[in-house]
Amino acid sequence: MGRPMILHDNFLTASGVVRGDSGDHEAGFGSENMVDGRTNTQCGYKNGSTGEVTFDLGSSKTINCIGVARHNLKSSKGMLKVFSSTVGTSGPWTARQRPGGYEVWGNSNAGDDSTVFNELTEFTAQYIKIEFDWLAGADANAITYVGLLSLGYWLEIPIGMPVGFIQPRWGDRDEFIVNKSIGNEFVGMAVIEKPRQATIEFRNIDVSWFDTYWDDFVTDMKKAPFFFLWNIDDRPEEAILCWPMKRIESPKYTKKTRCSVSLKVEGLTI
Repeated sequence: MGRPMILHDNFLTASGVVRGDSGDHEAGFGSENMVDGRTNTQCGYKNGSTGEVTFDLGSSKTINCIGVARHNLKSSKGMLKVFSSTVGTSGPWTARQRPGGYEVWGNSNAGDDSTVFNELTEFTAQYIKIEFDWLAGADANAITYVGLLSLGYWLEIPIGMPVGFIQPRWGDRDEFIVNKSIGNEFVGMAVIEKPRQATIEFRNIDVSWFDTYWDDFVTDMKKAPFFFLWNIDDRPEEAILCWPMKRIESPKYTKKTRCSVSLKVEGLTI
């Protein structure tokens, strides 16, 4: 079932923000809000401003993907662009691209609040600039918001999801309360909204892969949400920003050189 990808090591951190308040930064919606690991805080810039935030990653990092969640880029006609420098936080800057396109994420993609995981053409840099831009016709008084942004190098899972895997898009856990009158006429419906749910399963994987990557992944996901894309080849639009629900189970060894692990998660998807 295609190649699963996980973005869990986010190189963008609040402590790495060098300049984050250029242009008409919305009061109370600082740049650090989109890299604090929380989904209830947002960064905001007024459309048409010189909106940008610069990061020092501390050392050169190899980067090939970006994740975005809790945004209104569709309705605000906003775009996020990524630039990198190997010299310093003043540039010169090189524009980074997705394969086949310049803008990293914009209103031509899925709607507001969609969860996005995009491949970037691989590059190495220490300094990153995220720039907010807007398409022609955007309301100059509107505010563009981004709740969570991750930039890093994906962890590719060596095996696809097993048969019977429920993709996060269909992991709906909403509860419905239906009210009826005595005459059995429909009166109304109340919906208790809950996050989507999925079980990430890696069956019969090589023990050497587990020993190399699993501990780092577990450590990171206890600190902040991570992006999971279950099939980047065939379903690239079905990403989930998720976090663990229950205790992380120990691996089950199926052979001397093989083991299986699973993880129940809930989170935000399309």
